[in-house]
Amino acid sequence: MKARRNFYFPFVLLFAAVIVVSTVFLPSILTVALSEKIEDNVERVERLIEHLDSEDAEIRVQAAEALSFLEIQIGPLSDNLIDVIKEQEFGDTKLVVPLLKALSNAELHPSALLSQAIKSADEVLATHLSLALRVTANKQGRKQATAVLEKLLRNSSNDIRLRTIEAIGLSGFGSDDIFSVLEDFLSDSNRQIRYRSVVALSRLKPQSKQSRSLLRNAMSDNEESIANRAAVSLGLAPRKF
Repeated sequence: MKARRNFYFPFVLLFAAVIVVSTVFLPSILTVALSEKIEDNVERVERLIEHLDSEDAEIRVQAAEALSFLEIQIGPLSDNLIDVIKEQEFGDTKLVVPLLKALSNAELHPSALLSQAIKSADEVLATHLSLALRVTANKQGRKQATAVLEKLLRNSSNDIRLRTIEAIGLSGFGSDDIFSVLEDFLSDSNRQIRYRSVVALSRLKPQSKQSRSLLRNAMSDNEESIANRAAVSLGLAPRKF
């Protein structure tokens, strides 16, 4: 029995040594980022951005969080952060949220980025921003994003309107003004405008009296896909055509 314990003893020591080294002697990405040894802000950001490509998910998160704590101007490197955001899976906000904070520190606010993404037809970025804003935006952030979406809904371009309606549904940001415009869109001559408006309404407080009333109106649409989408959103059987 004593011989068996002696056999395992070196392995126990080795395991303990690994734990000590990893938790005590190896500095975190955040510690390195805030160290005064790296005096050049650009160099500091570049190093952190490199860590965003790490195969280790923990290191990627640490790098993103470190960037969010650095209240510095990242200038042209902001494009690198936006590229990383676009590479994430939709709905996965572990990196997206801290990177958006880092961009905000650089005076690139999420609502302004959302406006740019919608106008430039960058649907991947617009989707990421909408989903992230839905779960992270504070009262001021919601107010800013809602104002941007209200303005874009009145754009003369149908393509911009369509992307804006999609962003409204994904972000969940509604207002009296937005509901009013979506109500007008339910009678728009463009079938896609009507359909996406129904989808957005089904995501915007679907149980509210206002949403249910508009969705019931949409059930009378002459387009089968629109009428049925409205019915399903209300938990009703599709209408027979």
